[in-house]
Amino acid sequence: MEQTVAWMRMAALVHCRAQRKERKLMAVWWIVSKEAKKEAFRKYLEFSGVIDSLTKGIVSFCTLHHY
Repeated sequence: MEQTVAWMRMAALVHCRAQRKERKLMAVWWIVSKEAKKEAFRKYLEFSGVIDSLTKGIVSFCTLHHY
């Protein structure tokens, strides 16, 4: 009986550790995915000319108002 309880505790511990590891991997995957999405969006903005347009607008605004 004691061996069965010990094996059940061991199995529960292994299962708990596996769940923690899986949660950590999911968190890392989400962060990597989030960073990849940011990078893809930044490249899209740069490629489409939005960054240049914003930069030119800000520079012209600052020169008009002498900031």
